[in-house]
Amino acid sequence: MKIYLVRHGETSGDVKNIFGGEFDDSLTKNGRLQAHSLGAILQTIPFDHIFVSPKKRTRQTLKIIEKYVQSEFTYDNDLRVRNHYGIMTGMKESVAKKKYPHLVELLDADTRNTIEGGEGYYEFLERVMNAYNRMKELEVQSLLVITHRGFIRAIVREHFQKGNVKVNHSGYVEITIEKEKEYISGLVNAHYES
Repeated sequence: MKIYLVRHGETSGDVKNIFGGEFDDSLTKNGRLQAHSLGAILQTIPFDHIFVSPKKRTRQTLKIIEKYVQSEFTYDNDLRVRNHYGIMTGMKESVAKKKYPHLVELLDADTRNTIEGGEGYYEFLERVMNAYNRMKELEVQSLLVITHRGFIRAIVREHFQKGNVKVNHSGYVEITIEKEKEYISGLVNAHYES
């Protein structure tokens, strides 16, 4: 079995340096082009099913990829992004640094820190691993999962113990599962951070 963990395309919030998380923004023109490029890469893979985060940016990425890949899909709330930024969600980074400098420092110090209104790291990790384990139990050959950078990074960092991976927009991590063995078998538009 192979699972392809795909990050959505570039968003307006990425360009404007807005703290994302639960902020439900749209793909930019560049993000739509990235999704088309990704679709062209994935079109030769016969996916048994597609799982998608319900956020607007992942739904828009799916809509474009569907032009290249034909498979039924399911929206899955457990694939959504961590509300990491809490009360700063949707705020420009420069504004948040002035209004909540201590909170920005707290998040910069350790991604596992949680601030007011945010989802706790370990609650998020439990949600991520529950979703991943459910997918692993399916009797299929190939799954496409359209999700968010934090979701992908949590699996790579915590489950595979590979440290941080930088997954660019419309990049992906390919996971191979063989009987009792599972491993990361590919990175596309992604790399491990040192």
